[in-house]
Amino acid sequence: MRIARPALLLFTFFLGLLALNAQQVSTPAPRDAQSIALLQRSLSALVGTSTIKDVTLTGNARRIAGSDDESGTTTLKATAIGQGRVDLSLSDGQRSEVADISQAAPTGSWCGPDGIWHAMAGHNLLSDPTWFYPTFLIARALSVSNYAITAADARTKDGISVEHFAVYKQMAHAGPPATMIASLGVWTFTSILPRCFR
Repeated sequence: MRIARPALLLFTFFLGLLALNAQQVSTPAPRDAQSIALLQRSLSALVGTSTIKDVTLTGNARRIAGSDDESGTTTLKATAIGQGRVDLSLSDGQRSEVADISQAAPTGSWCGPDGIWHAMAGHNLLSDPTWFYPTFLIARALSVSNYAITAADARTKDGISVEHFAVYKQMAHAGPPATMIASLGVWTFTSILPRCFR
């Protein structure tokens, strides 16, 4: 019995997908003990013993996109579990963006001055939506084991000795595409802690 060439190619394609799906990372995310200790002390210095569940920040904003240069005000909202919202009130109208990484499948949407909401592209959900309030990211990275915490280097910033390290969420699959995607969501922190906190 002869198998048609397109059917054989399709079968081979599906076998390849199964092989890629089976390449799940079985090793835990790298977590440098010294960097974890510095993050814990940094978090303690930021919030003390308080429990912060959400935050709202307001301020002035400027948006430059190509030849568009707009100014106005902004409201930034974030929750400790990984939900964020950015509202811009600009000269050309309102713009909003909401994202939620607290679920297994992150979701997000945005709208422009026309008020029509659109689904956010998946690659825009790789970054933490609470970027403007890093306390939440630090707390999540410390409490969730699939966040990698790696030492980068020690530096001097404005004459002060600082520690520099990277935090990223480990991808579910191994290989070059996962490595490239993981690099899109890397956050770097510089910890400037007085010597008495070390």
